[in-house]
Amino acid sequence: MEEILSRLTKLKGTKRPAKRAGRGYGSGKGGHTTGRGAKGQKSRAKIPLWFEGGQTPLVRKTPYIKGFTNYTHADVYPLNLDRISKLFSDQSKINPDLLFKSGILKKGKYDRVKILGRGKLTKKIKFEGFVYSDLAKKKIERSGGTAN
Repeated sequence: MEEILSRLTKLKGTKRPAKRAGRGYGSGKGGHTTGRGAKGQKSRAKIPLWFEGGQTPLVRKTPYIKGFTNYTHADVYPLNLDRISKLFSDQSKINPDLLFKSGILKKGKYDRVKILGRGKLTKKIKFEGFVYSDLAKKKIERSGGTAN
């Protein structure tokens, strides 16, 4: 039974070609209105997807967004001296990679780390690869550390 079903073919003349609209009276789909009715917007060309029936479109209701996106913008992570003095011991070297490994920073979220001058720094710490505020740089050098 399965062999017979797999060998069945359509009878000749059963598949008719599609009727193309708007190709004259001889096409079989009507020549003048071609199945679209008489007059009106829907009888003519396609209506765009964004068309809202004559009311003011949503795009024109919304205001312009002022300003622009600065492509040189960098996300800066602020880190104060009081937090550093709690986390790190005397004579230690600190760089952004060490902060990522210790879990203070999340990798990929910030472009650079800025050391800020809140709190006291009494430990001799060597900083590398950071951006510094003026006050933070003064406090680091006063405590005997270096800021590169």
